[in-house]
Amino acid sequence: MEPAQKALAYDVFRTLRKHRTDEAKFLNAATVVTTKLMSPTNLAWRVCGITEAALERFAAMNFKRKSGLKVQRAHLFNRADTTKQLVYMDTEPSAEEFIEFWEKRDRTVLCLSDQNRKILALKCFKFEEREAPQFPNLTVGYGYKDKEEGEFLRMLYASRKSTETVDVSALAGDD
Repeated sequence: MEPAQKALAYDVFRTLRKHRTDEAKFLNAATVVTTKLMSPTNLAWRVCGITEAALERFAAMNFKRKSGLKVQRAHLFNRADTTKQLVYMDTEPSAEEFIEFWEKRDRTVLCLSDQNRKILALKCFKFEEREAPQFPNLTVGYGYKDKEEGEFLRMLYASRKSTETVDVSALAGDD
């Protein structure tokens, strides 16, 4: 995240904290504002794993992203809960603490659409963090290139029998 983006995000966050209320409408608006603000950054909607069923779906499509795939990203943490925790913290976090908190809680796992709401009860193949995120966030959905993400998934699929899965809830840590 560029320094100017960090500064802007933190300034907007501080403004939200300054004007916070207990109304549900405020939290909804704050969640939308924070989401829009962070979406164009490399911190947004980072993919850190894939369920076995989603990997099987990509394999069935020969690792091509086609319409009707029904593979989406499921957040490890509800975004409204993340925004609420940030806005209503007793003490205002520093700019770095704000960014670190958001980054930790804005991770996702690729899953089938019918797995999204129960993601924390599933297992997945964990991805290692990379400087340039795989499946980068787009205005709508995630990026997927056959020669990058497709090849990555093809190699994961080939080694799936010897690759251990982890509980998705473990990726969320103890937050």
